[in-house]
Amino acid sequence: MAQYDPPQPLWKRNLAGILDFVLAFTVFAILAAQVFPATGLPTFIARNPNIHALSLNAFVATIGLTVGYFIILGGTGGTVFQRLFAMRRIVPGADIRVVMKTIVRSDEKRRVRIYQRDDGLYSFIEERRVRGSDGEPCWRPYPSFAALCPSADAAESQARAAIGWVGLMP
Repeated sequence: MAQYDPPQPLWKRNLAGILDFVLAFTVFAILAAQVFPATGLPTFIARNPNIHALSLNAFVATIGLTVGYFIILGGTGGTVFQRLFAMRRIVPGADIRVVMKTIVRSDEKRRVRIYQRDDGLYSFIEERRVRGSDGEPCWRPYPSFAALCPSADAAESQARAAIGWVGLMP
């Protein structure tokens, strides 16, 4: 589930989702109907000019494009209505001021960073090593836990309790 800064009310998140779905589905259904014309319709539907139908191919394309809309725009800063409603997503690790400690898993594919935030509190973020678009290894945030602690030691103990492999590390 997406986290927003500042936290958004439930009605606003739901309304943005519904409006985004209606927008994407309508636009993509119209486009798909142009690309995949409805053929092989029952005679009654084919003769009635007031009935418009989508072919199965157009329907499948519409569903695929709608899902792609949410995946692509959701990952790049928000969908159309999230942006119109000024719903800024929290970028994991964006509030990092000073990294206090880094704990790396033995296979070096994951790490946890204990850091001090801009507001003076401490937190942690789990990251995993992946290959970037250029083929070089880089660290990407893993679905994170929310923890605000008064000290770096408290943040580390929260990380050890929340993330299984960290509790096994010395």
